Amino acid sequence: MSAVGSRLAYGLQTLLASLVIVVAIVGWTSIGGNQQPLHNDTDDAMRMVTAMDLLAGQPWQDLTAHRDNTPFGGDLHWSRLVDAPIAALTALLGPNNAAVVWPLLLVLPLLALTRIVVAQLVPDAGLGTVTALMATNLLLYTEFVPGRVDHHNVQIVLVEGLLAALLVGRRTAWGGALAGLLIATCFAIGLETIVIVVAASVGMALCWLAAPLDHRRGLLGFAAGIGGGAIAHFLIATAPDRYFVAACDVLSIVYVTALVLAALTLAGSALFASDVKPGIRLAVLLAGGCLAIGITALLFPACLGGPYANVDPRVIARQFSEIPEVTSLWRLAERAGIGSTLFIGAMMMAGTIVIALLVMIWRSVRLSGEARRDWLIALLMLVAAFAVMTLQIRGWRLASMLALPAGAWLIVTVRQNIRPLGLQAPALVLAWLVSASFVQFIVAALVAPAPAADVAATGPSIAECRREGAYAALAALPAGGVAAPVLISPHILRYTPHSVLSAGFHRNGQSIIDSLDFFEGNEVRARQIVAERGLTYVVTCGIDATIDSWSWLRRLPSPGPLQLYELVVRFQ
Repeated sequence: MSAVGSRLAYGLQTLLASLVIVVAIVGWTSIGGNQQPLHNDTDDAMRMVTAMDLLAGQPWQDLTAHRDNTPFGGDLHWSRLVDAPIAALTALLGPNNAAVVWPLLLVLPLLALTRIVVAQLVPDAGLGTVTALMATNLLLYTEFVPGRVDHHNVQIVLVEGLLAALLVGRRTAWGGALAGLLIATCFAIGLETIVIVVAASVGMALCWLAAPLDHRRGLLGFAAGIGGGAIAHFLIATAPDRYFVAACDVLSIVYVTALVLAALTLAGSALFASDVKPGIRLAVLLAGGCLAIGITALLFPACLGGPYANVDPRVIARQFSEIPEVTSLWRLAERAGIGSTLFIGAMMMAGTIVIALLVMIWRSVRLSGEARRDWLIALLMLVAAFAVMTLQIRGWRLASMLALPAGAWLIVTVRQNIRPLGLQAPALVLAWLVSASFVQFIVAALVAPAPAADVAATGPSIAECRREGAYAALAALPAGGVAAPVLISPHILRYTPHSVLSAGFHRNGQSIIDSLDFFEGNEVRARQIVAERGLTYVVTCGIDATIDSWSWLRRLPSPGPLQLYELVVRFQ
């Protein structure tokens, strides 16, 4: 077969395999029927709002959510790079179909990149093994399901692309440049990946330290990709009046400074220290790195506290502790209970990551040369993801994909080296069970005791209050400002023409505090908020007995799970 024919066959195989995974995701999603809303997460609903605003003509560099934080508008830090394709699909298919199609489209590039990664690390693992490992990965059933339009699945694809670029092309200028550009793009999309991309950069630097002449061109390309990519993304996304705003939660002048200084350090090291002794190479690299960190810290000390350094402390104290994805593993144990499905599943998945770490350490020790460096880069990135995961459970998203090559190696090794059939079968089952987090979750659901019925729970669930149909009565009312819990406010923006008191995003600290105060039931404070913001309606998920008793609200007909109120008194 010709080279072109081989490439076409390879591409067709990957496409068909991705379709198998898409069918599995859609099939699993359809089991629940209409029990779950299209957007069961506030970030997904808000992402559709920002994409639709872009489609309606809102300027690219205007990141204001004009109907949030009414009447002032809400400041967001999200990237238009994710809004743009969703907006394009919305123009072609409509918003709901776009929300269904977008995450499923991402399965193909993720599979293609994962196939490249596994082929480099585990050459004997075929497409069937890679496809099966992905199809049994819980990550795909949580981050790539219809309606999951927030940026996390895009970040997963970018990180997998970064690993693929480093494994395949780090010794070439184009491969290094591509990896560097992907790092800059990760920063542009969101800072959740910062620890992992720093670990990847350390891996690239270590490869240069070990074999400088082999990696000199690659490191130069890597530096150009990081520095040039950071500047390009910054200029594309940032309005001129914000060029020198030291924002800690987005690719601002803070991170552009750090990335450009890091790029200069790497480029200078590659140009002037590739022919010197190893100790001098290391000293040059460390000195440049320390200088870059020091200059950035000196210029922007406020951001030493991390991406949330500028967030209102009241928001961190009152809201952040309630956000599930920023919960640590030990906090999850405390909340969910040691015998719960959630805790058992989380511990099994954490166990998978630990086993993957051990496999990668073993391979890094046993191999030599470029093969060892391949596994070392993968190991560093997984260590970083696991560290994030222990502090914030959302780190599992990236750790799960980064652990997949280790699972492929386990399965291939068992298949090739355990010959007696009586031993091979249970060993293969165990290898698959260790690697298949979706199966682990099912096992956890089977072994965990049934949760006790919550006899105190009455009224609709939050999922019922997030379905599109629940907003029909509210959408029919004249546009006005709405006080609603932050758990449904983005859905109000998504499905109605109204503005909201707070959609719950951290830059708008006062609106979050006002919303929390309003729904804590202090009537005097609630009246003050209504007067300050000129609110027209109040919406709750089911009936809130305290709010229902306020005489200045009139209950409106609301056949669905939402309870609607209209102000009958105007406060000054």
